[in-house]
Amino acid sequence: MTASLARSSYLFLLCAVLTPSTAWAQPLVVAWSVGETDVDALATRARAAIAAHGAMPSEEVSAALEARSSAPPSPVPADALDRWSSLARHAVRALAQGDRATASAELSEVDAISRAFLLGLNRDDARAARVLDACLFDVRARLETHDDTAASRVVDCRRLAPGVIASPSLHPPEVIALLEAVSTTVSLHVESAPSGCVVRLNGARVGETPLDVEAALGDYALQVECDEAPGRVVAITLGDAPTNVSIDAHLDAVVHTDPVLRLAYTTDAARRQEDARSLGALLGASETWLVSIDGEVVRVDAPLAPVTTRASTYGRADWEIGTGIGLGVLGIGAIVTSDVLVSVGAGYGHLATQPQPMDPDYLTRRAAWSSWEMPALATGWIGGALLTSALPLLLPRDPGVPEWSWWVGGAGVAVVGVGLALALAPTTCGNERPTSSCVESNAMVDAGSTLASLGVPLVSVPASYWLATLTGSTSITPSVSASPSGASIGVEGAW
Repeated sequence: MTASLARSSYLFLLCAVLTPSTAWAQPLVVAWSVGETDVDALATRARAAIAAHGAMPSEEVSAALEARSSAPPSPVPADALDRWSSLARHAVRALAQGDRATASAELSEVDAISRAFLLGLNRDDARAARVLDACLFDVRARLETHDDTAASRVVDCRRLAPGVIASPSLHPPEVIALLEAVSTTVSLHVESAPSGCVVRLNGARVGETPLDVEAALGDYALQVECDEAPGRVVAITLGDAPTNVSIDAHLDAVVHTDPVLRLAYTTDAARRQEDARSLGALLGASETWLVSIDGEVVRVDAPLAPVTTRASTYGRADWEIGTGIGLGVLGIGAIVTSDVLVSVGAGYGHLATQPQPMDPDYLTRRAAWSSWEMPALATGWIGGALLTSALPLLLPRDPGVPEWSWWVGGAGVAVVGVGLALALAPTTCGNERPTSSCVESNAMVDAGSTLASLGVPLVSVPASYWLATLTGSTSITPSVSASPSGASIGVEGAW
């Protein structure tokens, strides 16, 4: 009974992993204004409402919105732009003169500045071309020194400046050929409300919504702009499967997070309640309040269905989903089988408690009881291994380590702890004829051992995200092997 209850609890936790909740269970306060407004005074009103309603502090709201949805763009400092231009010219000159050491050092610094201010640099077509040129000059230097990383570096160049065309007059044929040979791409579909807005990847213009475009695998900053102002930045990861992104461009145009979460309208604030509801649903708030510069505080009814993050990057290929579901079904089947085996073994154990040692069938019954233990344990370990392999194939390809994954990992640690406590508990069995308490305690030890192995899939959830963030890998998968003599846990991926 206890073993079955432990496994049922685990299956409930597993279902929770596949449908994680991101709700705060806290109110959200959104300030709003029309036209010219004293932002500091509005922020004071908002902070008062936050304190009155026990809402999440402004700093945490801003961080959550930027992590789950979009962040404001950053400008390029004038001194950084001057330094970038100067270094690029010097590096080209050094490369032409055959001074590869100087060229490599300067190109490395150019690359660091390009990455730091990529969105601002790529907004200008001429500068975007120079970002690509500087990267391709580095590819040329690597080719000339027979560096095997030239091919992977050219893929990085393609990500730095999506859609930008390299000039054949500046780069040798072998570099152009490498760039044109970049074939590991994936489809990206972007739509917006309203449509007809400019789409930028890493700052470079790639088309207008609705847009279907091919891009190299990897991480990107996406912007959708319906006017001349730079759009808010949405972090996306393009994996093996096509990615669909839907942007509420109207909301992006009016939302601000400094100094508080606020909606700033130019002339018409008729959509303020709808926009506030969208923010509340996006952030998982328990209730949403609007506050104006006059101090009026109004509660906005939440929508019936929660809204998911607008830039969803689930990005799992059909084969991953199919394989994950298949492994999960096999894992759950193994867990159920293990539970049945433990129960069968306990039944034989209870039979062994009934006869006297002189009974000719005693040894047979006791041997039958003992023989069921190892298959039950091995089947449980195999089930845990299969579920550990299944979860990374079904989890969304979110950038960073999602907050919910830490809660899942914590639950996994708790499951492992409870399992170990049960597995290491002393039994009442001796060499003499087994008793009912002996059989029950031995079954509990078996259940605890299996339960401990079943906590590993939960622990692997944040571990997978953390390792992917640490290594920059787009595919990190735990691998587990189990046998009657032991088990091992590892990770597989490309980085």
